[in-house]
Amino acid sequence: MEKIRVVWQFNPITVMPILVAIVGGAVYVKTLEWRLDAIETSRAQSRVEFSNTLKNLDDRTSDLPYRMKEVEVKGQAMADRQDRLADLVMTGQEATRKAMQEGFDAIRKDMSVLSTKVEVVGSKVDMMTGKPSPGTFRPR
Repeated sequence: MEKIRVVWQFNPITVMPILVAIVGGAVYVKTLEWRLDAIETSRAQSRVEFSNTLKNLDDRTSDLPYRMKEVEVKGQAMADRQDRLADLVMTGQEATRKAMQEGFDAIRKDMSVLSTKVEVVGSKVDMMTGKPSPGTFRPR
C-alpha cells in the first residue's frame, strides 16, 4: 500500500486574500461584540433610569386616590350649591312674576277707572259747551 503524500505549496498571491478575509472577519466579529456590549450597557442604564422614573412616579402619585376622592366630594358639593342657587333664582323669578302681575292688574284697574272718569268728565264738558261728543250722531 502506498502512502498518500500531500505536497504543500503556498502561493503568496492566493494566500493573501484568504488571510485578509480571515482578519477582516475577525475584526467584524469583534466590532459586533463591542456593539453588543454597548447595547447591553445602554439597556442596563435604561432599565435603571426607568426603574427610578417609576419609583418617582409612584412617590408622586401615592396619594392620588385620596386627592381624586377629595375632588369628587368638592365637585358634588359645588353641584349641590349650584342646584340650590338655581332653585333660589327660579323661586325668585316666580315671586317677581307674581308681584309684577299683581302690579299690572292694579295698573289696569286704575287705568280703567281713570278712563271712565275721563269719559264722564268729557261728556259733562261737551254738555256744558254744547259741543257734541265724538261718536254721537246728531242730524242737522
